[in-house]
Amino acid sequence: MTDPSANDADRRFGRRSTLLGLGGLALGGIASGPTVLGDEDEGATGQYDDERSGASPQRFLSRLRTEAFVVDMDGSGSLTTETQLVGDPSGERRDAAVHVTSRGESSRDYVAAGIDLRADSLTLADVSGDAAIAYDYYKDAETTHRVPDDAFLFLQTGPTTFAVAVRGADAERSGTWETRAVSSELTEDGWRAIEVDTGELDLGNLQRQLAGSGVEIGDIGGLIAMVSGGIESVSDLAHRFGGDAAVLGLGIGTGALDGAVTEAYYNGLEVAGERRPLPAALAVDPSFSAPHGRSDGRFTASFSLATNEQIVSASDIDPDSVRLAPYSPVSPPIPGSPWADTAATADGVDVSDGTVRAEFVPGQVRRSLQGDRSRPLVVYGDFDVPEPYTFVGVGHR
Repeated sequence: MTDPSANDADRRFGRRSTLLGLGGLALGGIASGPTVLGDEDEGATGQYDDERSGASPQRFLSRLRTEAFVVDMDGSGSLTTETQLVGDPSGERRDAAVHVTSRGESSRDYVAAGIDLRADSLTLADVSGDAAIAYDYYKDAETTHRVPDDAFLFLQTGPTTFAVAVRGADAERSGTWETRAVSSELTEDGWRAIEVDTGELDLGNLQRQLAGSGVEIGDIGGLIAMVSGGIESVSDLAHRFGGDAAVLGLGIGTGALDGAVTEAYYNGLEVAGERRPLPAALAVDPSFSAPHGRSDGRFTASFSLATNEQIVSASDIDPDSVRLAPYSPVSPPIPGSPWADTAATADGVDVSDGTVRAEFVPGQVRRSLQGDRSRPLVVYGDFDVPEPYTFVGVGHR
């Protein structure tokens, strides 16, 4: 859809606009669920069930969850920034830290973690106290100074209206753990926000546009920005959206659209005084093989975790969660997106000596690719552990 030149998204929409567009894509899942339209099991219907939209939005809310994503901002078809679970870099013996690294190279990838807060029934007024929402980070001199941390808030602002707001903060590169108290920033300037009325959103048309094989990250930002009615500068979220606006989710992201070295650690997320685990999407480097002339052959994805991974192991992978999808700008694919909906499910998973071998029915893989064999593939899935840890890898056939 667009010319994937290196700074295309930056020139057309700017950093905050593109990030808000990505947040809006995830927001489409939150904003279209049974909290607004009723319980699907009870037969509730809404205007999105008609032919205009082409999809029932109730599916999205049930699939939304606490999860980490990696965004391929330059459309390279590869992920050069990865996430690991490591020990405490400061030696303070903290619990496992989430390590985001571009391995010393400049990268345009963007790493984000989304935390689902709907079950907490929080409002903006509830989280406005000091450290009601806070997290710790550790950065040293290896991190390019202009790489900020972005805090996202996903809000329900009315019966059918929802908003996503983002604020960046230049992180200290002190080589010690620092705390960012997001709640203390709610009345400060520097927020950018979009608001969406689901009663006016043609979700089906948006899905069809996003499903094209030529979609780029700038297209996502532009599409969501257009359906939202524009980007706002906000200096006080509670004043703009009201103290009773429901806080549906929190996001934490880091990266630079025009490229930067990223070397950062995260730990110590607190929401309303309660510690929460941070999501992490661990990097794998998959290889793929297709059957040759055998009707009963399987398409195979083989991969392993990083050799220094100590918190989880390949044997912790949930075999029922392993999926294979065509490349999309956001990996793993956002639940409810066209890429996630067409993903193939592993027919069998074997783990031996730390290597995972996942087999897929070739017909499912072909349907997922929709005849485009040149597209990279994304393999992803969950770990069968209490924490929201997943894995993701992009590769070519």
